[in-house]
Amino acid sequence: MAAQLKQTTSADLETAQKFRAMHIENQQNLSGLSPEDAAFLQNYPEDKRKKVIRKVDIRLIPMLLFLYLITYLDKTNIGNAKIEGLLESLHITGDQYNMALSIFFIPYILAEVPSNMILNKFTRPSIYMGSIVLSWGIIMTMTGIVKNFGGLCAVRVMLGLFEAGFFPGAILLVSKWYLPDETQTRIALLYSSAASGGAFSGLLAFAIAKMDGLGGLEGWRWIFIVEGLLTVVMGVLCFPLLIDSPTLSGRWLEPDEIRYLELRQIARRVSNTKEYREKHFDASAFWAVVADWKMYLLILGSWSNAVPNYAMKFTMPTIVKSMGFTSAKAQLLTIPPYICGAVSAWAIAVFADKHKWRMPFIVGRAGGTR
Repeated sequence: MAAQLKQTTSADLETAQKFRAMHIENQQNLSGLSPEDAAFLQNYPEDKRKKVIRKVDIRLIPMLLFLYLITYLDKTNIGNAKIEGLLESLHITGDQYNMALSIFFIPYILAEVPSNMILNKFTRPSIYMGSIVLSWGIIMTMTGIVKNFGGLCAVRVMLGLFEAGFFPGAILLVSKWYLPDETQTRIALLYSSAASGGAFSGLLAFAIAKMDGLGGLEGWRWIFIVEGLLTVVMGVLCFPLLIDSPTLSGRWLEPDEIRYLELRQIARRVSNTKEYREKHFDASAFWAVVADWKMYLLILGSWSNAVPNYAMKFTMPTIVKSMGFTSAKAQLLTIPPYICGAVSAWAIAVFADKHKWRMPFIVGRAGGTR
């Protein structure tokens, strides 16, 4: 009896060990991690998780916020320059001005995807991002010395080409550092910085326009020159200050923090294989997107947002001035709407991330703007 019991216990133990080995193997296949790495990731203390995310927030987000604010200023300051005498100085009509605005978006749209494909090849994204910021900063500065309609169109085309890569590149950088349920609030902060940029644009234009006559240049030219030089400075600062990846962050991250950030991305990459591809262009993924009816609803929603949004960005100073205000007051009165937009965008994003639910916040805001 004792021998039979011993034999049964031994068989049960062997079966239990097999099941344990199978569980470990399945866990490893699911997460793509070794048992040691999986245990490290699972047992990493919550306070340390929050600490490392705060470190990334402090290093990455303020830099992206300021860069996106600069992007917004350089894209839309032509509206501020218009009411300071741009049209009269260049002897162009309202229709030609609208053409100069529209031509910006052709390279801006066409270059976004190729730009991210190029960025993804860089071991140090800061080099690529710094290069495009520096390039459009130089172009923006040169806008202050254009002499005619052709010159204005030329600089707007080049500005659109180099600015195209920044926002999708910033989103790509965010996705490499954060998990999906951590991104919404950070991306909303980028949009908030753009809205804040609208406020700063009016304030800066108000101050810079007072340089009218300095160096023999009109006030509207100084708007482009000063803001362009600010962009050049930020482009140079990108090289040492914009963070690249956890593996290249040994100076401010501890080894365990680097390991944690890398392992959580690896685990998600394996458990969500459809979200990650090694190839820069995947034909099957492209056609899956083209055939997805939901994409066309998103396109329609994006159009309905972008058309009035950009229309207001480029024309708000003119609209306010047409109400009877002076150019200086018109610049200042563009500030309040942008501040309201910045606060609203951030608050809604916080709720969306908290509840991990996007639809009602998107649909509710869209319905509320009608």
